[in-house]
Amino acid sequence: GRRALRSLARWFDLPTSAASSVLLDPRAGSATKPFNLGTLAFILIAARQAPRRRRTQRFPVGRIVTPVRVENATDAAKSILIDALVDTRASHLVLPSAWKDRLGALTAFSRVELELANQETAIGEMCGPVKIQIDGFRAVFSEVLFVDMHPEDGSYEPSLGYIPLEQSQAAVDLVSHRLVRVKHLDLK
Repeated sequence: GRRALRSLARWFDLPTSAASSVLLDPRAGSATKPFNLGTLAFILIAARQAPRRRRTQRFPVGRIVTPVRVENATDAAKSILIDALVDTRASHLVLPSAWKDRLGALTAFSRVELELANQETAIGEMCGPVKIQIDGFRAVFSEVLFVDMHPEDGSYEPSLGYIPLEQSQAAVDLVSHRLVRVKHLDLK
């Protein structure tokens, strides 16, 4: 736990005091509970982005957009190639309802209530099975969430959530604002 914490602190170029403060954070773990490295990384990223006393650094908010091929798992002739915004706060691959017919006959599993970024709620339709191929990563079979969207500047902005990212062994590199391959799946 402590060795991983020091390694993460070095990786994120944090002073020892910032790494030590993570040890006291109840979200990170304690001496009796093992550290969750994902939570530690999140806290260390937040600590790095917090203003320091000696100098102020500003970190630009990056947008990662990646090509994704979505294919009907039962009819390979029905597929679309999209540019999806990587959104690690979203769970699924989210597409506009207007594109549903492009993927042919999909099974509608359920209608789900969604909470949007602006705290509003909406209804989406979970459909599948689909094959999702993120450019440069392995293809996975999953489901897609169709939501009524309004095009901004004449085009829709589909989003790629954390479930297909993790299934494809893709992770977000916050420094270079790109997707990178994860060597091992997390079973902890």
